[in-house]
Amino acid sequence: MRLIQLGQLEQHSTGIAAEIRAALTATGRGNTVVGGIALLGVTISDGRPMDAVVITPHGIHNISSVTLSAPALRLEAPLHGTWRADGWRVESTDGAVNPARDAIGFCEHFAAEFREQFPTAAQPVGTIIAVGPYVEHVEQPAAELAGATRVLYPSTTSMLSATVSMPRRQHRLTTSQLRELLTALAPDAPQPSDAELYAEGFAAATPALADEPGNVITTATTGPVPSTSANHAAGQPRSGNGNRTRWLPTAALTAVGCALIAVAVTAMAGNSDDPEHRSSSQESRTSQPATTELAGVPFVPRHSAATTACTEPAFGDIAAELEDSGCRKLHRASFTARVKGTETATTVAVLSFADRDTAENVRELATEPGTGGIHDVATERGDWPGRTPQFAGSAYVTDTHKATVRLVRTTWLEEPSEAADPALQRVADAALQLPLP
Repeated sequence: MRLIQLGQLEQHSTGIAAEIRAALTATGRGNTVVGGIALLGVTISDGRPMDAVVITPHGIHNISSVTLSAPALRLEAPLHGTWRADGWRVESTDGAVNPARDAIGFCEHFAAEFREQFPTAAQPVGTIIAVGPYVEHVEQPAAELAGATRVLYPSTTSMLSATVSMPRRQHRLTTSQLRELLTALAPDAPQPSDAELYAEGFAAATPALADEPGNVITTATTGPVPSTSANHAAGQPRSGNGNRTRWLPTAALTAVGCALIAVAVTAMAGNSDDPEHRSSSQESRTSQPATTELAGVPFVPRHSAATTACTEPAFGDIAAELEDSGCRKLHRASFTARVKGTETATTVAVLSFADRDTAENVRELATEPGTGGIHDVATERGDWPGRTPQFAGSAYVTDTHKATVRLVRTTWLEEPSEAADPALQRVADAALQLPLP
């Protein structure tokens, strides 16, 4: 994370700018932990100050601070509800529902303007409300943690957790897109070199390819733009008669290539039991079997996926913990099950580690309220039938087996849920034994 100072911190903060700066500085330069550019003390178009704007290869986060009247051990901080510090209501000087109302509105206004000005680059834009002078633990409702706004005390761990857990871009931000953003936010600041931006994880943009009128696809690479001849070799069409005269040999080579690929796929399928062939740094969807019945509960699979990039689907403190704990694999699956004539939704996440102690530490963190979790895979893929479950008030169970942790949430699909509901608890307990597709 590379920091760029704009103006004096005292002119752009409510008293906790030093903590914000320290937390961002602690990530170090380069993308080993989390790459990006942090602009400190930004003044936006209408003259109002923002404590910081962080631009990572995967998204943008605006940071605005809110000062509490006193330090707190525990802060309950719903975005649009009453805040309570150590059980006592946090009063707002202007009679607002909570002291962050103006900061949240300000950040949402900034995000909307930025998305309108840069519809391709400024997606997504998240918001961090940094509270102080000190809060040991901040709690937000579970439903809000799936969104793009976090309330936190700006420690290194909490800032990292927020950065990696909020909505992310599918493709990394390119250096040219980043420079557009920097020019708008910090027109007078010197910009880092391309080499420095590559080190922070930003991608170099290749020439844009039009897929249809008005739409442009921009592919990204981690190094310099490939040469024109390399692009042709990769299958981009040549202009003129060269295309026509080379069609037959190209078709023949394509046919041979397809045959070789088919042989390679068959060979890999034969070696599917080899752990080296099962491991992959990219997420993959697996085939879904028929209904599985356990303890009288008929589970119907909706979606299943596995990845070695464990932190990408995670949020909250769990995401930060997975960065440090050496998570080897994450397997997620979603199921429906009809109980007493009513449909339930169950989301399962299985995390694999090097040893049982690490797995148990992660499980213990996951059982604490407000520490985050793993996003549901069917929700991400839009594979739920009809209404998408929210998992608010869901039954939640965890288990450790050898070096793996299983996290299970079960909720009603069409009605409100309560964690203590015996029917939901029965389904969640049964899901602890489910073989994942």
